[in-house]
Amino acid sequence: MTERDRLRAVILDALQDPQAHQQRIDTCNAVAGGLTAAGKSLWVGAYLLKDEPAEGVAVLTEMAGELAQGAVSLFSRELWYAGGSLVRQLIEAEYLFWLFAREDGAAAGWVDSTPEAVRRTFRPASLRRRSAGTFRDSEYWTHCDLGGHPNPKGRLLLREHSNPLGSHDWLWVDLVQHLNRLWPYFRQCLLRHDLVTYVDAAVLSNADASLEAWSHTEAESVRHLEIPPGEERGPTTG
Repeated sequence: MTERDRLRAVILDALQDPQAHQQRIDTCNAVAGGLTAAGKSLWVGAYLLKDEPAEGVAVLTEMAGELAQGAVSLFSRELWYAGGSLVRQLIEAEYLFWLFAREDGAAAGWVDSTPEAVRRTFRPASLRRRSAGTFRDSEYWTHCDLGGHPNPKGRLLLREHSNPLGSHDWLWVDLVQHLNRLWPYFRQCLLRHDLVTYVDAAVLSNADASLEAWSHTEAESVRHLEIPPGEERGPTTG
Protein backbone atom coordinates (compact mmCIF):
# COMPACT_ATOMS: atom_id res chain seq x y z
CA MET A 1 0.00 0.00 0.00
CA THR A 2 1.38 3.39 -1.00
CA GLU A 3 1.37 6.37 1.39
CA ARG A 4 -1.38 8.00 -0.66
CA ASP A 5 -3.48 4.84 -0.40
CA ARG A 6 -2.90 4.71 3.36
CA LEU A 7 -4.00 8.33 3.77
CA ARG A 8 -7.09 7.69 1.66
CA ALA A 9 -7.98 4.70 3.83
CA VAL A 10 -7.60 6.77 7.03
CA ILE A 11 -9.86 9.51 5.67
CA LEU A 12 -12.49 7.10 4.40
CA ASP A 13 -12.60 5.41 7.78
CA ALA A 14 -12.99 8.77 9.54
CA LEU A 15 -15.94 9.70 7.33
CA GLN A 16 -17.91 6.66 8.45
CA ASP A 17 -18.56 8.04 11.97
CA PRO A 18 -21.60 10.40 11.95
CA GLN A 19 -20.90 11.62 15.50
CA ALA A 20 -17.36 12.64 14.57
CA HIS A 21 -18.63 14.32 11.41
CA GLN A 22 -21.17 16.39 13.35
CA GLN A 23 -18.55 17.34 15.92
CA ARG A 24 -16.33 18.68 13.12
CA ILE A 25 -19.17 20.86 11.85
CA ASP A 26 -20.07 22.06 15.35
CA THR A 27 -16.45 22.92 16.10
CA CYS A 28 -16.00 24.82 12.84
CA ASN A 29 -19.12 26.84 13.68
CA ALA A 30 -17.94 27.53 17.24
CA VAL A 31 -14.47 28.72 16.26
CA ALA A 32 -15.75 30.75 13.30
CA GLY A 33 -18.27 32.42 15.61
CA GLY A 34 -15.61 32.99 18.24
CA LEU A 35 -13.28 34.72 15.78
CA THR A 36 -16.12 36.89 14.48
CA ALA A 37 -17.23 37.99 17.95
CA ALA A 38 -13.64 38.54 19.08
CA GLY A 39 -12.87 40.59 15.99
CA LYS A 40 -15.74 42.98 16.68
CA SER A 41 -14.73 43.66 20.28
CA LEU A 42 -11.02 43.86 19.45
CA TRP A 43 -11.68 46.48 16.79
CA VAL A 44 -13.60 48.63 19.27
CA GLY A 45 -10.75 48.31 21.75
CA ALA A 46 -8.09 49.10 19.15
CA TYR A 47 -10.02 52.17 17.98
CA LEU A 48 -10.39 53.50 21.51
CA LEU A 49 -6.77 52.76 22.38
CA LYS A 50 -5.37 54.14 19.12
CA ASP A 51 -3.02 51.18 19.33
CA GLU A 52 -1.54 50.01 16.01
CA PRO A 53 -0.54 46.47 17.10
CA ALA A 54 -4.03 45.99 18.54
CA GLU A 55 -5.48 47.29 15.27
CA GLY A 56 -3.45 44.75 13.31
CA VAL A 57 -4.64 41.88 15.48
CA ALA A 58 -8.22 43.14 15.35
CA VAL A 59 -8.34 43.48 11.56
CA LEU A 60 -6.77 40.07 11.02
CA THR A 61 -9.23 38.53 13.49
CA GLU A 62 -12.17 40.10 11.67
CA MET A 63 -10.86 38.75 8.37
CA ALA A 64 -10.30 35.28 9.80
CA GLY A 65 -13.81 35.28 11.26
CA GLU A 66 -15.37 36.14 7.90
CA LEU A 67 -13.26 33.56 6.08
CA ALA A 68 -14.13 30.84 8.58
CA GLN A 69 -17.83 31.69 8.62
CA GLY A 70 -17.85 31.92 4.85
CA ALA A 71 -16.25 28.49 4.48
CA VAL A 72 -18.73 26.97 6.95
CA SER A 73 -21.65 28.54 5.09
CA LEU A 74 -20.45 27.40 1.67
CA PHE A 75 -19.61 23.88 2.81
CA SER A 76 -23.05 23.62 4.42
CA ARG A 77 -24.56 24.44 1.00
CA GLU A 78 -22.21 21.96 -0.72
CA LEU A 79 -20.39 24.75 -2.57
CA TRP A 80 -17.12 22.96 -1.98
CA TYR A 81 -14.94 24.71 -4.55
CA ALA A 82 -15.93 28.19 -3.41
CA GLY A 83 -15.41 27.19 0.22
CA GLY A 84 -12.01 25.73 -0.63
CA SER A 85 -10.83 29.12 -1.87
CA LEU A 86 -11.67 30.63 1.52
CA VAL A 87 -9.78 27.89 3.36
CA ARG A 88 -6.69 28.76 1.31
CA GLN A 89 -6.99 32.36 2.55
CA LEU A 90 -7.63 31.14 6.09
CA ILE A 91 -4.26 29.38 5.98
CA GLU A 92 -2.65 32.73 5.15
CA ALA A 93 -4.40 34.26 8.18
CA GLU A 94 -3.00 31.38 10.24
CA TYR A 95 0.52 32.31 9.10
CA LEU A 96 -0.02 35.93 10.15
CA PHE A 97 -1.39 35.04 13.59
CA TRP A 98 1.70 32.89 14.09
CA LEU A 99 3.92 35.84 13.15
CA PHE A 100 2.05 38.39 15.27
CA ALA A 101 2.33 36.10 18.29
CA ARG A 102 6.12 35.88 17.93
CA GLU A 103 7.56 39.10 16.58
CA ASP A 104 7.28 42.54 18.14
CA GLY A 105 6.22 45.10 15.58
CA ALA A 106 4.79 42.54 13.14
CA ALA A 107 1.13 43.40 13.71
CA ALA A 108 1.73 47.15 13.51
CA GLY A 109 4.00 46.70 10.50
CA TRP A 110 1.37 44.66 8.69
CA VAL A 111 -1.55 47.01 9.33
CA ASP A 112 0.48 49.97 8.05
CA SER A 113 2.00 48.15 5.07
CA THR A 114 1.69 49.30 1.51
CA PRO A 115 0.50 46.67 -0.99
CA GLU A 116 4.11 46.35 -2.17
CA ALA A 117 5.34 45.79 1.39
CA VAL A 118 2.66 43.16 1.98
CA ARG A 119 3.79 41.28 -1.14
CA ARG A 120 7.44 41.59 -0.15
CA THR A 121 7.38 40.98 3.60
CA PHE A 122 4.13 39.19 4.42
CA ARG A 123 3.53 36.96 1.40
CA PRO A 124 2.84 33.31 2.25
CA ALA A 125 6.14 31.97 0.85
CA SER A 126 8.13 34.40 3.00
CA LEU A 127 6.22 33.46 6.13
CA ARG A 128 6.69 29.75 5.47
CA ARG A 129 10.44 30.28 5.21
CA ARG A 130 10.44 32.27 8.45
CA SER A 131 8.48 29.52 10.18
CA ALA A 132 11.43 27.12 9.72
CA GLY A 133 9.20 24.13 8.98
CA THR A 134 6.12 24.98 11.02
CA PHE A 135 4.18 25.46 7.76
CA ARG A 136 4.67 23.15 4.77
CA ASP A 137 5.01 24.25 1.17
CA SER A 138 3.23 21.12 -0.09
CA GLU A 139 0.14 21.77 2.02
CA TYR A 140 -0.22 25.34 0.81
CA TRP A 141 0.45 24.44 -2.82
CA THR A 142 -2.26 21.78 -2.71
CA HIS A 143 -4.77 24.31 -1.39
CA CYS A 144 -3.69 26.73 -4.14
CA ASP A 145 -4.31 24.01 -6.75
CA LEU A 146 -7.78 23.29 -5.41
CA GLY A 147 -8.92 26.72 -4.24
CA GLY A 148 -6.59 29.36 -5.64
CA HIS A 149 -6.54 30.69 -9.17
CA PRO A 150 -8.77 28.59 -11.46
CA ASN A 151 -6.90 25.34 -11.98
CA PRO A 152 -8.11 22.10 -13.61
CA LYS A 153 -7.29 20.27 -10.38
CA GLY A 154 -9.99 22.32 -8.68
CA ARG A 155 -12.68 20.23 -10.38
CA LEU A 156 -12.05 17.73 -7.58
CA LEU A 157 -14.23 20.02 -5.44
CA LEU A 158 -17.04 20.53 -7.94
CA ARG A 159 -20.30 18.83 -7.01
CA GLU A 160 -20.87 17.23 -10.41
CA HIS A 161 -17.37 15.76 -10.61
CA SER A 162 -16.23 12.58 -8.92
CA ASN A 163 -13.47 12.58 -6.34
CA PRO A 164 -11.33 9.68 -5.09
CA LEU A 165 -12.91 9.76 -1.62
CA GLY A 166 -16.49 9.52 -2.87
CA SER A 167 -17.64 12.33 -0.57
CA HIS A 168 -16.69 15.97 -0.13
CA ASP A 169 -17.20 15.68 3.64
CA TRP A 170 -13.43 15.34 4.00
CA LEU A 171 -13.33 19.11 3.55
CA TRP A 172 -14.84 19.52 7.02
CA VAL A 173 -11.91 17.50 8.36
CA ASP A 174 -9.51 19.85 6.61
CA LEU A 175 -11.29 23.00 7.82
CA VAL A 176 -11.42 21.93 11.46
CA GLN A 177 -7.74 21.03 11.34
CA HIS A 178 -6.82 24.52 10.19
CA LEU A 179 -9.05 26.19 12.75
CA ASN A 180 -7.51 23.98 15.43
CA ARG A 181 -4.08 25.28 14.41
CA LEU A 182 -5.13 28.91 13.94
CA TRP A 183 -6.98 29.33 17.23
CA PRO A 184 -3.95 28.83 19.56
CA TYR A 185 -1.94 31.35 17.52
CA PHE A 186 -4.83 33.81 17.87
CA ARG A 187 -4.89 33.21 21.63
CA GLN A 188 -1.13 33.80 21.80
CA CYS A 189 -1.62 37.12 19.96
CA LEU A 190 -4.09 38.23 22.61
CA LEU A 191 -1.59 37.45 25.35
CA ARG A 192 1.38 39.07 23.62
CA HIS A 193 -0.50 42.31 22.99
CA ASP A 194 -2.42 42.37 26.31
CA LEU A 195 -5.79 42.11 24.57
CA VAL A 196 -7.39 39.20 26.42
CA THR A 197 -9.62 41.48 28.48
CA TYR A 198 -11.10 43.01 25.33
CA VAL A 199 -12.72 39.71 24.36
CA ASP A 200 -15.66 38.22 26.25
CA ALA A 201 -14.35 35.30 28.28
CA ALA A 202 -17.38 33.23 27.26
CA VAL A 203 -16.46 33.65 23.58
CA LEU A 204 -12.98 32.27 24.22
CA SER A 205 -14.10 29.45 26.50
CA ASN A 206 -16.81 28.30 24.10
CA ALA A 207 -14.35 27.88 21.23
CA ASP A 208 -11.78 26.30 23.58
CA ALA A 209 -14.35 23.76 24.78
CA SER A 210 -15.50 22.89 21.27
CA LEU A 211 -11.95 22.28 20.08
CA GLU A 212 -11.32 20.13 23.15
CA ALA A 213 -14.46 18.10 22.41
CA TRP A 214 -13.32 17.65 18.81
CA SER A 215 -9.87 16.46 19.91
CA HIS A 216 -11.52 13.74 22.03
CA THR A 217 -13.90 12.69 19.26
CA GLU A 218 -11.45 12.75 16.36
CA ALA A 219 -9.09 9.85 15.86
CA GLU A 220 -5.42 10.60 16.48
CA SER A 221 -4.63 9.39 12.96
CA VAL A 222 -6.85 12.15 11.53
CA ARG A 223 -6.05 15.13 13.76
CA HIS A 224 -2.65 15.81 12.19
CA LEU A 225 -3.26 14.42 8.73
CA GLU A 226 -2.40 16.52 5.70
CA ILE A 227 -5.60 16.62 3.67
CA PRO A 228 -5.61 16.19 0.78
CA PRO A 229 -2.12 14.69 0.32
CA GLY A 230 0.07 17.30 -1.33
CA GLU A 231 2.23 16.87 -4.38
CA GLU A 232 5.84 17.98 -4.37
CA ARG A 233 6.81 20.58 -6.93
CA GLY A 234 9.31 23.35 -7.47
CA PRO A 235 9.66 26.69 -5.66
CA THR A 236 6.87 29.22 -5.89
CA THR A 237 6.35 32.77 -4.77
CA GLY A 238 2.96 31.91 -3.26
